[in-house]
Amino acid sequence: MIKKAGACLLFLDYDGTLVGIKPRPQDARPSKRTKSLVRSLNKNPRIYPVLVSGRPILHLMDFFKGTPVKELCMVGSHGAEIKLKDRKPQIIEAAKKQMGQIAEIKDKIKDMLKQKECFYIEDKTVSVALHYRNCDKKELPLLERVSKFISEATRSGGLDVIEGKKVIEVKASKIDKGMAIQVMERKLFPDGGQINICIGDDVTDEHMFLKNPRGINIKVSQSSSNAQYYLNTISEVQRFLSIINREVR
Repeated sequence: MIKKAGACLLFLDYDGTLVGIKPRPQDARPSKRTKSLVRSLNKNPRIYPVLVSGRPILHLMDFFKGTPVKELCMVGSHGAEIKLKDRKPQIIEAAKKQMGQIAEIKDKIKDMLKQKECFYIEDKTVSVALHYRNCDKKELPLLERVSKFISEATRSGGLDVIEGKKVIEVKASKIDKGMAIQVMERKLFPDGGQINICIGDDVTDEHMFLKNPRGINIKVSQSSSNAQYYLNTISEVQRFLSIINREVR
């Protein structure tokens, strides 16, 4: 199936798929092996890798220094940012409209969590994420109050709340990774002919799987998913990518 396609459009989630999840998001940097693999995939004339992440694209570009970053295609901030080969990152218009409201929510969360070092607030400009992986049970009542505030602040519409692995994120509504892969399809393969492969580990990656019904979807865990196939670990992802890179030429 993959070999018969004219090309392979390869959508790769970052955290939990290419790198392990860390207590501090800024510490989740790609290994030399991961960088080398992404570089090699990008050189393959029949494979078009796209890094897809909830992180801002500028963070991904920093992580992949030492590879030809400008040549990589990327989707950042759950689809709010798009970067094509040899182009600068662009924020989509629907996300720009909600940036002011998101900034107000971010400031309120910061005020509520003063002196609470176990929480980490990640300001992505087009969204804001609250990480609580390093918090213990005694902080749960405070987390519940913050969660209630976020729910009330987003009730009027225009914003979505994503609950992931020890993280709560506020972003513009109707923007997700699934929408982003459709944008990439239109821009990279307007006439079709490619096969899409989507690989991810988190609830946000389910949007990719749902928008890729004729392609191959792989979940990096054994949890319930819309994906047809499963891998268990990042090492298995690396082996799968190495096989694809060797066999698809």
